[in-house]
Amino acid sequence: MRMIGGIADRTARGIFYGAADVFVSASLMETYGFTLIEAMSCGVPVVAFRTGGIPEAVSEEGGILCALLDADAFRAAIQKLRNCEELRNELGNAASKLVATRNAKSRFGAAFARVYEACLYPGKHVSLSNQP
Repeated sequence: MRMIGGIADRTARGIFYGAADVFVSASLMETYGFTLIEAMSCGVPVVAFRTGGIPEAVSEEGGILCALLDADAFRAAIQKLRNCEELRNELGNAASKLVATRNAKSRFGAAFARVYEACLYPGKHVSLSNQP
């Protein structure tokens, strides 16, 4: 396990993510989890707590989500991925595909635009779904 801190250079960040076997986030609250999305886009499966916006960003397809503060489940999830290359590859591939479809620039931008529209025009019905 290595703690590397923040990496400003996008190319270097991609190299670090790509070299990882698993991305672990012990965050107790995330609004959406952009670092999780970055890791998933590089084909790295995620272990995180099921809290805030993390389940929306990751889902069970891109990693293993554990109940908030369940340290035993969290540790077991890390061990499971550490010990099973096949599962890491399966979740990593699914994670990459999930990000490519759900978080494509066109879809993500459109979803944000709908949120702003709903805030600006509260009486107007606006679908906040991330569907095209």
